[in-house]
Amino acid sequence: MIVLIADDFEEHRLLMRQVAERMGHHVLEAKDGREAVEAAARERPDLILLDLALPVFDGLTVARRVREGVRGRGPFIVAITAYDTYGFREAAIEAGCDEYTAKPTDADELQNLLTRFLG
Repeated sequence: MIVLIADDFEEHRLLMRQVAERMGHHVLEAKDGREAVEAAARERPDLILLDLALPVFDGLTVARRVREGVRGRGPFIVAITAYDTYGFREAAIEAGCDEYTAKPTDADELQNLLTRFLG
């Protein structure tokens, strides 16, 4: 399975990459929203782990653009963000995210998300 990690902080991408690769998934990375949209269109990942506070395009814009550009069932999108205040969960789901979880995340939580969405 292909996992796209879209986060502007290298240390966050590193943790997510390590967990996903340990579980046998192929990992792609994006440092900003434009890279994430382009990688999603080009590589057709099975799952996107999406920070909402990305430069260039924010995560909500990324989710909307990915959903608009997909024919058939698109990737699962999980918003993983420090924005854990009222309204952000609803906005993420409305934009096309399948799940929303707050940072900081740990390896166990990431493994559970990957198992839940990718089996």
